[in-house]
Amino acid sequence: MSTLFTLSFCSIPVRIYISNDNKVYFCAKDIYDVFGSTNSRKGIKDHLSERTSSVIKLAVEDSSGKKQKFNFVDELGTVTLITKSKLDIATELKQWLDSSVQDKVTEIKKNTKKKNTDAVIRFINRLTNSKYEFGNKFGVKDSNSTYSLDPALRDKIKAIYGKSNPKRQIIDMYTPTELGKLIGTSGRCVNIMLTKLGYQTKAGNRHKLTLLGQSKGGSYAVTSIKKGSNTPVGIIKWPKDVVDDLKKCIFEVE
Repeated sequence: MSTLFTLSFCSIPVRIYISNDNKVYFCAKDIYDVFGSTNSRKGIKDHLSERTSSVIKLAVEDSSGKKQKFNFVDELGTVTLITKSKLDIATELKQWLDSSVQDKVTEIKKNTKKKNTDAVIRFINRLTNSKYEFGNKFGVKDSNSTYSLDPALRDKIKAIYGKSNPKRQIIDMYTPTELGKLIGTSGRCVNIMLTKLGYQTKAGNRHKLTLLGQSKGGSYAVTSIKKGSNTPVGIIKWPKDVVDDLKKCIFEVE
């Protein structure tokens, strides 16, 4: 999720852009406004190399409210432009970038990551019909909102968790540990019984839902998102109906 925001340096607005891949860019015109110069294009041409710096054009509103295209320079390029200036204010501007700007960028990235994580959880739980169970846990209030996810990520999630079924009846679902409490055994024993019944299979240190398990109402529920890879982490939950099946083989396991 890209973000464009403005911070003020010595009463001069400086527009800052964070791209979808978390790269930070600064409006070259605003940087040169601080220097009291209008030669931002010349500065980019004279001091920056395509091999070491990235310059992008963004259509943003100017002071009159009209949209214009401006050059935005990445962090390395912006520092290069600042260090090339011989003005005393350049040192102050560099210190401002390293302190106030970095603090704000860190805050925005953190908030954006949380929103993206919540969006992934909402989308997966929508597909698995478990949105009401985990909505409150992750602070998701509107389970029917439109999710701003990357299309490739949406397709990947659909491939793992199946197609959405909004007409499916919302019922109480239980973890293996919760089922174990209903029949007086442990969650580990419940997982063994579910595997023995053919409702799930063991895949490494996780369990995978079988077609038979799906027909019995089992479904994946997301509990968290793995840091770094944005990989959903979840558990298989079951309707209370499977308790009768578990009772039939509890003595075989114990």
